[in-house]
Amino acid sequence: MPYTVIDTHINVASDKLVPEKFLYDQAVNLQNKMQALGDRIEINKLLDKLKSYYQDHNGDHLVSEMGHSGIHQGILIAPDFSYLYPSVLTPEESIELHEKICARYPGRFHVFAGIDPRYGSDGITLFHNKVKSGSVHGLKVYPLCGFSPSDKRLFPYYEICEAYGLPVLSHSGPGWQDLNYSFGNPVLIDEAARRFRGVNFILGHGAIYNFHESSYLAVYRENVYLDCSGFANLGSNSLWISHLKNTFKCGFNHKILFGTSWPAYKMTLSNKRIMDIMFSEDGPLTELKEKEVGMIMGKNLLRILSVSDKGEQNG
Repeated sequence: MPYTVIDTHINVASDKLVPEKFLYDQAVNLQNKMQALGDRIEINKLLDKLKSYYQDHNGDHLVSEMGHSGIHQGILIAPDFSYLYPSVLTPEESIELHEKICARYPGRFHVFAGIDPRYGSDGITLFHNKVKSGSVHGLKVYPLCGFSPSDKRLFPYYEICEAYGLPVLSHSGPGWQDLNYSFGNPVLIDEAARRFRGVNFILGHGAIYNFHESSYLAVYRENVYLDCSGFANLGSNSLWISHLKNTFKCGFNHKILFGTSWPAYKMTLSNKRIMDIMFSEDGPLTELKEKEVGMIMGKNLLRILSVSDKGEQNG
């Protein structure tokens, strides 16, 4: 490939980072679907299966999958489910685990730190210190835990991102049972995008969920981008292939970022299988010009991260 393939949306598959309650809710969702199809299975068996996928604490399996599938680099999203899904690790310990993975695999990853705005000045200080040290390259916010991505308590974080040229990735769309979906509406990012013109905002899953609202934000707001992570959760391969094909025909491929949301789909698809489909003759990229493919699969994100590099030099 004449370009670098970057996965914009990766979660480290570690139950130190992803709380058991989060996995339990995922198992319940899966059980409901299987039972509707006539397949009876105990919730504990599903939960144990999911938990077995979340033992990759050093990122070794992730890097192996990336190597076999042709994904060169990735953004590690350090999660923060705040008060709804307490994690084993504190936010600071979570970032430190991601730092260790980056040190273990130099040049492979950037880290976006997840910090709840309700942590107050301690959270702001932690984020600023990690940005200054160069170990954090962006911010991840998870509004479904109970706040708008334009919540004023986030503004100090956005000010830091603007000063250092760092992007912000905000979850959009649905989640699991205890989460507040009303905060997943992508339009809620608009106030922040208007106020912080120097920050590039990425709507996580924006090319998949609430697509109408997400797409007009990407088209008309210079600093709003969409990632297509979560596509494998839409259902059958034919469904997500068709969805991405239609998305890529909309005329704003300079604003779309490839992402997978690994390891959420591991029970059905490997990274290798996804990449094989993406680049197959009938895949979603087949009708695009090579330049557009390059933008979606990595160049758009590199353009955003280059702003970060300048910010770090200036900081």
